[in-house]
Amino acid sequence: MTENEELQARCIELETRNEDLARTIMEQNKMIRGQNWRILFFALSWIVYGIASAANHFWG
Repeated sequence: MTENEELQARCIELETRNEDLARTIMEQNKMIRGQNWRILFFALSWIVYGIASAANHFWG
C-alpha cells in the first residue's frame, strides 16, 4: 500500500469515527434535554407549592 493509499484509508477511518461520535453526542444531548425538562418541572412544582403554602399561611 502506498503512502497516499494509507492516508486515504486513515481519512475514511477518521470520518467513520467522527460520524459515530456525532451520533453519540446527539443521543447524549437528547437525553440531557429530557433530564433538564424533568429537573425544571420538579423545581417549578416546588416553587408553586411554596407560593401556595405562603398564600395559605398569610390568607388562609
